[in-house]
Amino acid sequence: MHSILEMYGYDPDPFGIDGKDDAELSSRARCLTTYIGSLKRRLARFEDFFNRVDREALGRATVEEIIDHAGADDLRLQEATVELDDIEQSLMWRRLEKAHPGLFAGDDNPCWP
Repeated sequence: MHSILEMYGYDPDPFGIDGKDDAELSSRARCLTTYIGSLKRRLARFEDFFNRVDREALGRATVEEIIDHAGADDLRLQEATVELDDIEQSLMWRRLEKAHPGLFAGDDNPCWP
């Protein structure tokens, strides 16, 4: 019998964070921060363009294509933000574990007094 998590393909480490060291994760976090900033600027340009342009003159197909591209960028922004949050949280827990090794019982469950 399979669990629901196995049936639907649950991945406990979707970004491959567990297999990387702190330096690799820090480097990936810097890259993601740059990428997120780039996507935010691009979405701001989309918004600015849409506020200035006459949509009727562009035609429905062109407007729909622009909206599709903006939607795809928004999805990429959300995915990158989730990955960055996951990396930052992993780094925080690793640093906490190094600073206070007595808090952890070896199975990653905090042992609160």
